[in-house]
Amino acid sequence: MTFKQENISDSAIHQIMSKDWNFGIDRRMTYQMMYLVYFGYRTQLNRFFGLDFRDYIFRIKDGNNAQYSWGSNQKTNLDLIKKRLETCDNKFIDLILKTINSGNKKGNRYVSRMPTSYSGCDNKSLFDKYEEFKEYQEMISLPIWLTFVPFENILTQIITDKLYQHGFSSEEAIKFFDIISKPVSVIPLDNYLCQINKAALLSVKKKTRIINEITEDFSCLGMFDFNYELTPRITHEERISSVTPEIAKDFLRSIKNKYRGRKRSTNNAIKKFKNDKHFFSLLKFYTLYADFKEWKNFYREQASLKARYLFAEISSRLNISLDEVGFITYDEIKSALLDNVTQDRSLLQKRISNSALIFIEDTLSIITDDKMLKIVDEKLANKIQDKITGTVAYPGIVRGKVRIVISNNDFDKISEGDILVTSTTRPDYIRVMEKSAAFITNEGGMLSHAAILAREMKKPCIIGTKIATRVLKDGDTVEVDADNGIVRILK
Repeated sequence: MTFKQENISDSAIHQIMSKDWNFGIDRRMTYQMMYLVYFGYRTQLNRFFGLDFRDYIFRIKDGNNAQYSWGSNQKTNLDLIKKRLETCDNKFIDLILKTINSGNKKGNRYVSRMPTSYSGCDNKSLFDKYEEFKEYQEMISLPIWLTFVPFENILTQIITDKLYQHGFSSEEAIKFFDIISKPVSVIPLDNYLCQINKAALLSVKKKTRIINEITEDFSCLGMFDFNYELTPRITHEERISSVTPEIAKDFLRSIKNKYRGRKRSTNNAIKKFKNDKHFFSLLKFYTLYADFKEWKNFYREQASLKARYLFAEISSRLNISLDEVGFITYDEIKSALLDNVTQDRSLLQKRISNSALIFIEDTLSIITDDKMLKIVDEKLANKIQDKITGTVAYPGIVRGKVRIVISNNDFDKISEGDILVTSTTRPDYIRVMEKSAAFITNEGGMLSHAAILAREMKKPCIIGTKIATRVLKDGDTVEVDADNGIVRILK
C-alpha cells in the first residue's frame, strides 16, 4: 500500500467525482485511527467473506472526521455478507465466534504488557515500539470488524425473518429481541458503577485507596482514540460522594439480580430452537454480540490509553503536540525519529483543521488544498438528506433543543432536558445521557450502547439514523417521535 502526501492523482479525482458516496460515521479521530478503520474494512472482512471493501473518504474539520464510503460497493458487499450468513454451516459460525474470542484474548495480553513510559528508549527503539503497536492494532481489528454495525443489522434481519418462519408475530419478535439483546455478563459500565457504589460503603481511609484503583482502571472510559481526554479522578470522587449507603446497597443487590435474571431468560428464549441448528448458531452469535460489544469498546479504550503514553513520548521527541502526532503519517514518524527530519507544524495544523484522507484503490492521499476540498465537499453534499428516520430503541415522544456531541470535548454543551445527538455513545457518555431527555444516533443497532442505556434509563431513543449529526445543528428544536422512529425539526 502506498501513501502519498499533499497531492492526489487525476485518476483518483476522477474516481471521487464519478462515484456515489454514502455518509458513514462522524467521530473525532486521528489519521492513525482512520487508517485502522480502513484496514479493518479493506482486509479483515475479506478473510471470512471474500469481500472487496475499498474507496473511502475521511473528511476532517477541526479534528472531527466524517467518513464516506462508495455506495454501490458497500451495498454489494453487505448483500454478500447476508447471503453467506443465510447459507453457512454451523462450523462457519463457530469459527467466527472462536476468532472473536481468541483475538480479544491476544489483544488484552498485548495491552497489559504495554509500558506507561518510553523515556528509556532511544529513537530507534521508540520507532520499533510504534511499529509493534501498529501491528497489534491490525491483528485485533479482525474480531472488531466481525462485530461492526452493518454486520449486526444483517444478523438482526436474518433472525427476524427466521422468527417469522417459526410463526412469530411482529410483536412477539420484538419481545424476543428485547430478551436476547440484553447483556448477560456485567458490562464495563455496570462494573464501574459497582466499584463506585462499593466505595460509598467504605470508611474514608479505605475509600481513598479504592478511588486510586478506580482512577487507574477506568480513566480510559470513552477514549475512542489516544488524544481523547482521560476521565479525571474528581469525576469518580463526585459520583461516590453522591451515593448514600442505602442507595449503594440497593444498586449492588439490583445488579446481581439483573444479570442472573437476564442469563436465565436468554437461555430459555433460544433453547427452544435447538433443533434448528443453523438458527441456533445464529442466535448464539447474536447473544455474543450483546456481551462482546461493550467489552470490545472498553478494550479499545484501554489500548487508546496505553497508546497515549507512546504517542506522548513521540510528540515530546518531535516537539509537536499530541493532537499533531495524530495527524502525521507512518513515513513521517519514521523519518522524524530515524533521520531527524523536522515536521512542518503549520501543515499538521492544516490537516487537523481542514483536510481529507482519501483511499482510492489502496492508494492513500491527503488533500489540504482549499479549492480541491471545496470540490470534494460539493460531491459529498449530494448524499445528505433532510428526512431523519431510524430504529426505535426505546419508545416515547419528547421535544427539546439539539446538542451535537462528537466526543467528550462536547459534554459541556448538554443541559437538563436537551436532546443528545451523536454518532454513537460510549460509557463516558452516561453523565450527559442522564441529563438528556432523549437520544438520537447516526449508528447502532439494538445491541448498541445507546440502545442498551435507553432501555435502562427508559428514555426515548432513535438509533441508526445515519445522518442526524449531519442534518441537525446545535440549538435546533426537534420532536423525537420514538414511537415511530422519526425526528421532526420544529420551526
